[in-house]
Amino acid sequence: MNSDTHYVTGTHSLLWYLYDVPRLGPNARAAFGTVGAGDTTLLIPAIVLAVVVYIIERRRHDMNIGETLERITEADNFHVLPFDLDSARALISLTEIPEMHDRMIVAAARAYGAPLITRDEAIRRAGVVECIW
Repeated sequence: MNSDTHYVTGTHSLLWYLYDVPRLGPNARAAFGTVGAGDTTLLIPAIVLAVVVYIIERRRHDMNIGETLERITEADNFHVLPFDLDSARALISLTEIPEMHDRMIVAAARAYGAPLITRDEAIRRAGVVECIW
């Protein structure tokens, strides 16, 4: 897959995009703009969906889990990525990223050769994938 036509998203970036929260960085906003226009595909690691559910259940009562998952389902250019044994093997080489869920997101970006839309400082400092913010 070509990185010019795909982006991988982190959890907060996805939620802020879906709910038009003005916390996205300018480059992240531009990347999501191409997704919204249908020019690029948004790749969503399975762990991102799990964390979306967790965040909405625990902290974001102004967001609706059902509506959020339906918006992801309805988008023609959103693709949810599976987590399988190859994905697990990819985690082994990402020891510079301490949080396991972050490793899973970074591993997906690496596997697809796609930039990662994230504000996460630990991921950005690690320098193992191209990050857009």
